[in-house]
Amino acid sequence: LLLGTVMTVIVQSSSATIAVLQSFAAQAGVDGNSIIGLQGALPILLGDNIGTTITAELASTVGNVHAKRSARIHSLFNVIGVVWAILIFPFFLQAIEAFMVSIGAGNPFDNPKEYANTGIAIFHTAFNLLNVLIMIWFVPWLVRVAERTVKSKGGVDEEFHLDYIGAGYMS
Repeated sequence: LLLGTVMTVIVQSSSATIAVLQSFAAQAGVDGNSIIGLQGALPILLGDNIGTTITAELASTVGNVHAKRSARIHSLFNVIGVVWAILIFPFFLQAIEAFMVSIGAGNPFDNPKEYANTGIAIFHTAFNLLNVLIMIWFVPWLVRVAERTVKSKGGVDEEFHLDYIGAGYMS
């Protein structure tokens, strides 16, 4: 989890770190199995979801209070999502395996070198979809937490304005 978070913070692209993860899963190690199996790859993938929030956090540092609150909500959304995913991780692994076998995509645990990439993609998609379905009910709470933790400085901090776009249609 920490490795995925740190890698994504450094690269500032979860897509890039997931591509590296899938490359490792597809490459054979000394024993002929993949360098990293699905059970090792998925916690890194969850860390990628936390690490990707750094981009919004960094961008919001020069923004107004609404930008900072949006970044805070994004971070909370992903961190809470990773927490619930870790709590049900063994069940999540079983569900991915059962789903892949049922659609004829192979068993990622029996043959990780061949099927781990599919498992990574399915897990990532399932995690994000489930996280939205779960967290959508907590949006008012997320907003309240963001408002309490990111205080407005008043005046200009509350205004929406574009600093560098003022010509053409924007004017």
